[in-house]
Amino acid sequence: MGDEGEALLGARGAPGLTRNLSVDMLWVPVTLHLPLGLAKSWTPNCAEFSVYTPLLAIIFFAQLANTVLVPVLPFMVTQMGADPIYYGLLQSAFWTVELVSAPILGSLSDRVGRRVVICSALVVSASSHAVLAIAPDIYTMLLARVLSGFGFQLALCRAYFAEVGTKQNRASSFGLIGVITGVALTMGPTLGGIVGGSGKPHQSAWFACGLCAIAAAFALRWRPLEPVEKLVT
Repeated sequence: MGDEGEALLGARGAPGLTRNLSVDMLWVPVTLHLPLGLAKSWTPNCAEFSVYTPLLAIIFFAQLANTVLVPVLPFMVTQMGADPIYYGLLQSAFWTVELVSAPILGSLSDRVGRRVVICSALVVSASSHAVLAIAPDIYTMLLARVLSGFGFQLALCRAYFAEVGTKQNRASSFGLIGVITGVALTMGPTLGGIVGGSGKPHQSAWFACGLCAIAAAFALRWRPLEPVEKLVT
């Protein structure tokens, strides 16, 4: 290997590497073997990744906010003196509203832009978690979960990646979203249990509110790329 190769590998070289390889063939594979549904290798592009970083941060903090409530919400229900069935009602209300609001927010983002809708949805999410934290009764908690259903939607971010990505990197971009989401889903319940421990589950709701506020701050500074179709035309 040439002088540049010696500088990269060190004076003594690296065991197991063939020394007649050219410097141009020296590469670092990045394959994430995680149980998160990702089955595609991803070779990072620094310029591309820097553009996507704000959106990836938004996804991470928003998904983290959704999952920190998982271990503490049943305790919040019992502290209200409500029957455990209300926990199922709170969760069903959230997912039902999110299912209904997803196409509405998607259509709205097509008209006014992804950034505006994502930022507004994050503000709604933060507000809903704040309402949940100060809820005096189970009905206010139900209102907070319904409001949260109108909040952040991961589908909006997927739509953006589909618009700005090329056919070559679109699948890997979706895989990267899966990785970020999986990490958030893994960390969220643990952090929620730590923050909301010692009989103070409402602290996790405030924690979720703060995470959504951080995501909203990233959204304010995010400058989306133009869709590929507009660039072509």
